[in-house]
Amino acid sequence: MESPAKAATRTAYEAYADRFAERAGAALAAVRPHADAFRAALVGRRVVDAGAGPGQHARYFSDHGLDVLCLDNAAAMVRACRSQGLAAVEMDLEDLILPARSVDGVWAYASLLHLPKAAFPRVLGQFAGALAPGTGLLGLCLFEGVGEGLEAHSYYPGVERYFAYFTDGEVRAALAGAGFRVLSADRAALRTGATMLHYLARCT
Repeated sequence: MESPAKAATRTAYEAYADRFAERAGAALAAVRPHADAFRAALVGRRVVDAGAGPGQHARYFSDHGLDVLCLDNAAAMVRACRSQGLAAVEMDLEDLILPARSVDGVWAYASLLHLPKAAFPRVLGQFAGALAPGTGLLGLCLFEGVGEGLEAHSYYPGVERYFAYFTDGEVRAALAGAGFRVLSADRAALRTGATMLHYLARCT
């Protein structure tokens, strides 16, 4: 059964799908260096965009020769991905259904931050199960900080989204516990004052 927090977040993205697509598109230039580092470290071509949103990142990967499957729990986002010719499935990342060792890379950019922190290690473990040991790659982006809960923002009036914040130590511990080895990590400050944590990690 979907939790109230998850339902609120999904409803927010359904209600403001077009506005979110505009904001995500405007931010794509800042994402490209991280996407390019992911492509450079990738062994193979099969990629899952976990929490794909409107599909700009997946489109970028596809345009650069990768086979991308988009996953999102908001139907509006799945439709946006499909409208660009991308393969997309409506799926809750807490209930990931992917065959073992079926993909070469998982791209989870600013998506797992919408899940309860308690679910984070388990979802990383599901990613690890879908990746090839030794070569499988995870690209991960989260908000730095402490705490979690529903938040309202002025650019999405009338709705709330769930956000979880992480310290670098928490992320590294969870990655190691799920069987990942960190290849690179960095922080990026946003104009909003928030700080993003970026990681590339190899499945061991």
